[in-house]
Amino acid sequence: MAIKEHEYIRQTLERYTNCDLHDFCEHVLITNFKRYIHRFRDKTRGEYFEGNFRIVNAKDINVTMIDFGIGSRQAALLIHCLTYLENINAVIMLGMCGGIDDTLEIGDFVVPIGSIMLVSDMPLMRKGIKDKEFHEEIYAKHMEAHLDMGLDAMEALKKNWGMVERRLSSEW
Repeated sequence: MAIKEHEYIRQTLERYTNCDLHDFCEHVLITNFKRYIHRFRDKTRGEYFEGNFRIVNAKDINVTMIDFGIGSRQAALLIHCLTYLENINAVIMLGMCGGIDDTLEIGDFVVPIGSIMLVSDMPLMRKGIKDKEFHEEIYAKHMEAHLDMGLDAMEALKKNWGMVERRLSSEW
């Protein structure tokens, strides 16, 4: 008996997160940093699950955070799977990027559509690429503000949902 694509993808997401899909919240933050997922768990006292992806469901604030690990393929797989969940209202990525514009500084935030990126190094500047020590400093100085920005963005979406909501339809 053949399994339908949408069911296969839903099962894949459950396998990769080790979490029942009914436990996912309506608003999702995604990241590729283990430290972020652990800090989010501590901050929200959400329920933690671990499979290939790590996940915290913070039911009190209706936000799930998923750490997909490293790589654009992992991120693409996660986003593809999330599109099959009917209860998801919004997804925002919290990531880091290199700043190549002279107006940017380490610690600045860039907000392209669907993500909040922390400028963590300046690769075109002399000594602008972060080493292990500086990497630790980035987390210590900026992780909390980055998480708070993500949570604030989700709260703003929830409060203004009537103005930003779009209904997507599926063929299944």
